[in-house]
Amino acid sequence: TSYLVRQIDMENIGELEISEVSPTFLIEDGKTYGPIQIYKKDNVYAILAGVTMSSHTAYEFIKKSTEFAKENGIQKIIVPRLWGIRKQNLFLMD
Repeated sequence: TSYLVRQIDMENIGELEISEVSPTFLIEDGKTYGPIQIYKKDNVYAILAGVTMSSHTAYEFIKKSTEFAKENGIQKIIVPRLWGIRKQNLFLMD
């Protein structure tokens, strides 16, 4: 998990499913997770991808993240990393 998720003690609330991401699982503290997890604390959400993505996969990641934001009434999206970086992370605030 990211530094921010650990520092503010965000809760894991689910995952995003991206068709182009290979069936990968992460194991943390003895629990199994999919490669793209959603965390929440108060009005801050974080979507973390633990896999490398192609530009096509990153596009689907952004599209699904935006859909998630709309469904949850989130109005502000911060993308600290983009394509060409090992992992894509997205932080959302409602």
